[in-house]
Amino acid sequence: MTAIDVARKRKNLSLEESLIDGVEKMVAKTIGINSFSAYVENLLAAHLIANNALPPGYRLPGETRGGDRTATNKEEK
Repeated sequence: MTAIDVARKRKNLSLEESLIDGVEKMVAKTIGINSFSAYVENLLAAHLIANNALPPGYRLPGETRGGDRTATNKEEK
């Protein structure tokens, strides 16, 4: 099973406020990641791969939350 075959599933987490604030600061400093969820997802994936809970070749699915908003179409301007 590849990551692309796995749909994202919602899960609520209760986190201490300082942790939330810290993650939000890191998101602001991280190039290429601009959402809390994406940052936490990448962090968890890296931790799970490092601890053999996910296979070494595991890749997260691409952006599926609203599509690619970075692309521009010059014809629309």
